[in-house]
Amino acid sequence: MSLLLRLAFVLWVLAPALGHAAVLENPSGGNFYSGVGVISGWKCNADGPLTVRFYDVNMAPVWDPIPLAYPSERPDTASACGDTNNGFVAIWNWANLGDGTYTAVVDDNGVEFGRSMFTVTTLGEPFVTDVQGECTIDDFPDPGESARFAWNQATQGLVLVPEPFDFPLRAIHTAGRWGTNDKVVDAWKAAGRTGPLIPPDYMAWLKSLHVNWIGISVGLHYDDSMDSTVERVYSGVDILTYADDELRQLIREFRSHGINVYLTLAFEALEAEASARPVRRWELGDPGDPQTGVPDTSEGLAPEFWPWRPNHPDHERFVAEFWETYTQQAVYFARIAEEEGVGLYSLGTETPRLFRTRPGGDRWPNDFGQELRTMVDGVRAVYGGPLTYDMIYFALTAADFFVGSTHLWEDLDLDVVGISAYFPLTDSIPTKVLSVAELQAGYEQIFRDYLIPLAERNPGRPLIFLEYGATDEVEAPERPGGRSWQPFVFADTNGNGLDDGRETQANIFQALFNTMEQHPGILNGVFIFDNWITDDALWTGYWAGQRFYSIWDKPLAEEVVQRTYEGYKNQ
Repeated sequence: MSLLLRLAFVLWVLAPALGHAAVLENPSGGNFYSGVGVISGWKCNADGPLTVRFYDVNMAPVWDPIPLAYPSERPDTASACGDTNNGFVAIWNWANLGDGTYTAVVDDNGVEFGRSMFTVTTLGEPFVTDVQGECTIDDFPDPGESARFAWNQATQGLVLVPEPFDFPLRAIHTAGRWGTNDKVVDAWKAAGRTGPLIPPDYMAWLKSLHVNWIGISVGLHYDDSMDSTVERVYSGVDILTYADDELRQLIREFRSHGINVYLTLAFEALEAEASARPVRRWELGDPGDPQTGVPDTSEGLAPEFWPWRPNHPDHERFVAEFWETYTQQAVYFARIAEEEGVGLYSLGTETPRLFRTRPGGDRWPNDFGQELRTMVDGVRAVYGGPLTYDMIYFALTAADFFVGSTHLWEDLDLDVVGISAYFPLTDSIPTKVLSVAELQAGYEQIFRDYLIPLAERNPGRPLIFLEYGATDEVEAPERPGGRSWQPFVFADTNGNGLDDGRETQANIFQALFNTMEQHPGILNGVFIFDNWITDDALWTGYWAGQRFYSIWDKPLAEEVVQRTYEGYKNQ
């Protein structure tokens, strides 16, 4: 028999076995289980519904058969199955079984294909409530280190708790429900909302950077300049609000890996900007130019369509309803933040004309100090963690114009001073790669002129860049957003073998970290923005060919962040 014929015969014999390969991973034989976990594994092909049965030590059944969600995506089964859609899973509270040793049997259409024996330990009841506690394990995970664990009611067990505010923060920001975030959430929903939402590639990347804080932005919406209701919108808009189960799953997964979560609210106004009565989020709250009655940035908008104007006939009702509904949303997500252990919560993002606590001159005859204090009181009633607000940088650089925001932090008694820090470092658009020293000179001036005075006005309140970044473009020092979304085309005008844009991005980060080191205690961390949740395949398929903020798969910027964060970790 020829070699090819023998190979074909072997494959013909093995094909049925390969196609029916299966593994019960959880529960695994000889292990101990408690709390809320998963029953999981994989099977190449199924003839019917998959179920799991539990038996006691005498092999007497102790529970009705439990359906298993199947199939779900399992890329690691490709070599065994020839495809990847082979996972099965179910959420299960092990305490339902009670203390003891059990056998799990998984069936395919009533035919057993796997079993394991395991032991369950409980706290004496199926679901424990109204308890709390924490403990520290020394010399874990490595000698000389320690790890803190706290009771989590949702999982009915202890979870790894990151140490809050270990300055400087080692932070990354995922942004909101857009980009690849959208795709991984939709994939998780399509798989029945079972199993991990965050790809292992992303978690591994965060760990490689030594990240201990992650930012998540939750979108809020309004329709146009006459819409006084702030809403959560789950369909029909470009940037959706995270649904509760999506948001909770993200928070839980990050925290289970020892990563603190920063959660912020942000108006997503793409539809409102394109409406017949357009309004941008940073125009919200503007009382209007004294001459025109509308914001000086709103071209062609009639004053009757701007109820933020104090002499508008509907002004009082409009403002009251806007703040009432905004506060309702802030309290709604503050409850989730409290229940899920969010480490830092922000009331809003980049709305300098709305977050004004004092009036100032003819341009700003009113303020929203009382409305903001009511919001803070409502949030603090349900959330016990630190509060902040993400102020856009030009509220600092143009403080003579935005006079109502100068005392925001002390007026609202916020815990953290937060800035969206897209400061330009040069007065004109560069045409070549600027050195770290040239860029650091720009940051030195920003520290002297704005950040040091801001920190001195707010003693006891740490200053954090809640958004920070620069695109991988030569223009980024003057315009950190660059031209964004330009196709990536390798360019090396200085002949050093490095892409000019990516070299610029890395130099910008290094310049900031150097300046932070020169002024210890002033800036306590930066959330590097738009680093969407992704994996290698998603990145390659959608975003690898674009220039924008993310540092994923950009070795120069990644190396700067990794080296700096490793140094922070070892301090």
